[in-house]
Amino acid sequence: MRPEVDNHWALRDFAARLMAQICKTFNTSTNNLQTRVTRLFSKALQCPSQTNNESGPSMVPSMKESEKT
Repeated sequence: MRPEVDNHWALRDFAARLMAQICKTFNTSTNNLQTRVTRLFSKALQCPSQTNNESGPSMVPSMKESEKT
């Protein structure tokens, strides 16, 4: 057993569940939160040039000013 690896996957699982719960709770037809978050994650996975060497895809630079509000 390797705790550093297990903790890494546990953190990813926690983050995914948390983001799903946030989208489920706060998504409305007005803010389209789930659509915007899904688009953001999709773009981050499709653009390997915008990666952070330590933590994988960087999603902050890919957010447009209109998506930050």
